[in-house]
Amino acid sequence: MTEPAELAAVRESYDTVAADYLRLVVPPEGMDPVSRAMLAAFAELVRESGGGEVADLGCGPGRVTAYLDGLGLSAFGGRAVVPPPGTAVTRGALRGAP
Repeated sequence: MTEPAELAAVRESYDTVAADYLRLVVPPEGMDPVSRAMLAAFAELVRESGGGEVADLGCGPGRVTAYLDGLGLSAFGGRAVVPPPGTAVTRGALRGAP
C-alpha cells in the first residue's frame, strides 16, 4: 500500500528534526518552576474534574506526555504519523520515564 505524499512529507520532516528537537527542547524536569507548576495545576484540575484521558497532541518525543502520566493523568500522545526512525528517537528519550 502506497502512503499519500503529504504523509510521506510529514514523516520526512519529522525525521529531519527529531534528534535536534530532542536535544534542544527542555524536558519538563528541566523547565522553570512556573512551567512545571502550570503542568501540575493542569493535572490537579483534570483529576478534580473527574479525570479522563488527556491528549498531548503534537507531543514530539512524548516527554510532557510521560510527565503528565507521572502526575497521575491518563495521558497519551498524538504520534500517529511518527515514522520508525522518529519512534526510535522517542523510545530512547523515554527510557526510564514514569
